[in-house]
Amino acid sequence: MSAAQSEPLAQAGWALIRAGNARGAIRQFNDALAADPENTNALAGLAQAHLNLDELALADQAAGDLVRIAPNGATGHRIRAEILRRRKRPYEAAKVAREAVALDPREPLGFHILALCSSDRKEHQAAIAICDDGLAVAPASPVLLAQRADNLLELRGPKAALADIEAALRLSPDSEYVLRVAARIALAQNQLERTRDLLSVVLRRNANNRAAVSLFLMAEPGRHGILRGLYIFRYWRKAHGALGWAAYLGVWAAFIIVALLLALVTNVAGLFLGLGIRFFLKSQYDAHAREVQAHFAKFALSSGF
Repeated sequence: MSAAQSEPLAQAGWALIRAGNARGAIRQFNDALAADPENTNALAGLAQAHLNLDELALADQAAGDLVRIAPNGATGHRIRAEILRRRKRPYEAAKVAREAVALDPREPLGFHILALCSSDRKEHQAAIAICDDGLAVAPASPVLLAQRADNLLELRGPKAALADIEAALRLSPDSEYVLRVAARIALAQNQLERTRDLLSVVLRRNANNRAAVSLFLMAEPGRHGILRGLYIFRYWRKAHGALGWAAYLGVWAAFIIVALLLALVTNVAGLFLGLGIRFFLKSQYDAHAREVQAHFAKFALSSGF
């Protein structure tokens, strides 16, 4: 195989990534690198494909090769920042993400990773400020608009996030990240059908997307009502300021009183009853998750494609 064939193979790999077939993409990128070991596009794709599969060690290896070959390119540093973030090392991740932003200050994905490092630490206002910096140079970035919406949801509830997420959906209606954030906001508003419609697009590509499966389960009418109620209440509280906090404290006070009364009346039996109910709910939830994954796996692109 000649070096001239390397880039078409890399492009094919990226097409497979966009189609949700990371495993098939890896084969294409490896073939591209066999023809040209210093094809930076193929190395970036290989790192991204492994990252999509949560294979962090392999992603780190490819990203390290990319940084070695192209130390002044932002892509390798950005991928390394995301790997560090997923390894729960947010401060190191933020440092590397800042390097990526400095190398390519007009690339929105660098700002995206840097803002994720802040939101991981629950610093949502800081994350919004980073998104604003990115949107100043890339105002039509659907990822940054969705990310800004996601952090506004955490700070002020779903209504505050609507303008940004609708703009992101108009710009990129098929983006997995945008769809997932839009689904979170819809679920917070108890819009179950809309939530399921948005997540169906994501799960048809990747039935094992854990965040999407979790949200999809909560949007099933007639099932998992307790979990859904807690989720909706969480964002209702954020949207209603002092009233929301008063309601939150009231719910917790009522829960503690009921738990104490149950303990006094039933003694140890009450503890086992509570644990039994929790185990039952979790087993039902896990079984339902497997059903959802099996359903959407029927639509997945074959890894042999």
